[in-house]
Amino acid sequence: MTAIMVLGQGRSGTSAVAGVLHYLGVYMGQGLLPSTQDNAKGSFEDARFHRFNLQFVGGDVMNPRPNPANMAPWGRSALLDLVTEMDRHEIWGLKAPLICFTFRLVLPFLPNPTYIIHTLRAREHIVDSVARVEGMGAVLEAARIVNRYETALLEARAIVPPDWPQLYVAYDRLVEEPAEQVERIAAFVGLPVTKEAIDFVDPKLRHWR
Repeated sequence: MTAIMVLGQGRSGTSAVAGVLHYLGVYMGQGLLPSTQDNAKGSFEDARFHRFNLQFVGGDVMNPRPNPANMAPWGRSALLDLVTEMDRHEIWGLKAPLICFTFRLVLPFLPNPTYIIHTLRAREHIVDSVARVEGMGAVLEAARIVNRYETALLEARAIVPPDWPQLYVAYDRLVEEPAEQVERIAAFVGLPVTKEAIDFVDPKLRHWR
């Protein structure tokens, strides 16, 4: 079995990469979160995994307050059940921007090794996207939110086991060179490229430029 974790903060291309994985044939979970105005093609995020992460940060994605006390024993049991169910599939993946804050908690439950796909995007583009999507009047507030995610993400990336396979995907390059970047992702996870995965990448959905 092959497990894949998309590791990146919100508005950095995590949904785009998760969608590519889905259309390559990676099982991304059951009961995926529905599409929204800012994610018109869907987030490809398992609703159970979203609830787990949301509970840990106190229920607010814009003002996350990570606290182990938020995670009752049944929460860890639910995570184990989720990973066990996912691992019945030959190749599966998980994605959640809140993983920035929960990766240390999730890490012991992941198969060894787990393939890690890091998403990259210029910080100013992420800030602008957060400000536009959330309807914030002040870019400074969006920057404050991004700072918190960025700090947590750096801490999460620092504890990825060094022997786990890792791939870095720049969001701008993905939307500008979809065929080339989808080929990189497909090769990394050991799947053939599909037209559906390439066609899924839509530059018009980029919330910047």
